[in-house]
Amino acid sequence: ATGSLLTSADVPITTTATNNIGLGSGAVDSITTGDHNVGIGVDSLTAVTSGGHNVGVGRNTLKATTTATYNTAVGDTALDVNTTGSDNVGVGADALGQNTEGGSNVAIGAYALDANTTANSNTAVGASSLSANTTGATNSALGSASLNANTTGSNNVALGRASGTDAVANVGSSSNYIVLGNNSHTNANIKIDWTVTSDLRDKTEIEDVPHGLDFVNQITPIKYKFKKS
Repeated sequence: ATGSLLTSADVPITTTATNNIGLGSGAVDSITTGDHNVGIGVDSLTAVTSGGHNVGVGRNTLKATTTATYNTAVGDTALDVNTTGSDNVGVGADALGQNTEGGSNVAIGAYALDANTTANSNTAVGASSLSANTTGATNSALGSASLNANTTGSNNVALGRASGTDAVANVGSSSNYIVLGNNSHTNANIKIDWTVTSDLRDKTEIEDVPHGLDFVNQITPIKYKFKKS
């Protein structure tokens, strides 16, 4: 293997692979034509054949990867069953641990995106963030355990510890939620006003509301406080 450092005794005799590094029993020991792979740890990248530009650091990292490219896995069993999913980043024990074909996912923290299988373009930062997500795509979760009940919902955004998992909003299979904070927060401050889209060009079937002052005078204003539960 030209320009490669392969330490396992099982390295194929005939190969055109170049610039690969394998350190540890079984690391990068099936390589045939893949280039620029780094496997450090027992069985790291042990199945890779033609995949290239992968980095696995830790036991069983990217263990099942065969033809995938541009994955980075750091931590015990991170991305260990990934086969063909590319452009993933998993940092932390079991990060993206069930991912097989999903691509362009980022998981930072132990068990982050641990159940993800084929979904793409998720970002999870924090231990156990998005940990139950299986096929939901384009979710963003920042904070430990954020969106950790989401399974198949897509295009959700959650910011803060356990956000999207409690009475504020428990996002399970729902999509298109934005959740800021958790039920323990008591104040929300922002320097400028929120901008809410309301443009005539976005609307159709526009009609005058038929209700006048008689209707308005029947409205009874009330005030209240939310229960903490």
